Amino acid sequence: AGFAGALVVQVGSAPTVAEGRVPWGPAAYLGDAVHWLPGPGAGPGAASSVLVGQGGGSVVAGVVRAGSGRAVVLAGRHLHRSATTRALVEALAAQVPLAVVEMGWPGPWRPAGARAFVLTFGAGPANARAALAALGVSGGSPDDRGQFSGS
Repeated sequence: AGFAGALVVQVGSAPTVAEGRVPWGPAAYLGDAVHWLPGPGAGPGAASSVLVGQGGGSVVAGVVRAGSGRAVVLAGRHLHRSATTRALVEALAAQVPLAVVEMGWPGPWRPAGARAFVLTFGAGPANARAALAALGVSGGSPDDRGQFSGS
């Protein structure tokens, strides 16, 4: 589907009362293969690198630099709720081939310029795996405990 080999970025978010604090998104599925981008109200994530301000540049420049010319798959929960996050997504879409995966309850916003927009209506590892598979992103496989490990 055009996103094989893409840089996978997860935008952090503070959990809602309904969601609670549980592993979620691509980081729960691919582990350290996912780059973490703290979002509004989010603490540090379990993924491998924080792209905010790397090398003194903007967040968008950091993501573009980390992708080294590759497409980007950006996943998050409730991306529409923050004007800053919406602006980040649309600025990124203007610079690289971008797929956006909304893993929370979506709003009416659709990211301008994104080549793909996937709604999962849930943020668990199974939702992440299905969204990434739909985009052609390969990743981990179930190990003997039924968990997913990065490749």
